Amino acid sequence: ETMRLREQLKSASVKAAALTSRVDDLLTEKAALEKLTEEQKKEKEEIAQAKRDLEARVISIEKDKRRRADLLKSKIDTLEKECKSLMEFKDARERDAEKSKTVEARELE
Repeated sequence: ETMRLREQLKSASVKAAALTSRVDDLLTEKAALEKLTEEQKKEKEEIAQAKRDLEARVISIEKDKRRRADLLKSKIDTLEKECKSLMEFKDARERDAEKSKTVEARELE
């Protein structure tokens, strides 16, 4: 009976050592997976931040583009007004020149 109990104890000890080793392996694997998961979480956060940064940059560029377009439109409008004013001035001078020629022609007659 004692021999049988010793054999059972020896077998149980071997099984316990194997289970302990397996538990240690699983705990090591769990720690590695947790570390990997944490690294992946950090990478996701970095990617999300980079995406937000890019979106903000795109919005900034779009605003700047609209602002520049408005500025160019304003400059074009100003130049068109100046051109119109110069054309009116030119036309007025031509009319004045025609009037002067007409007056001179009458005076010569």
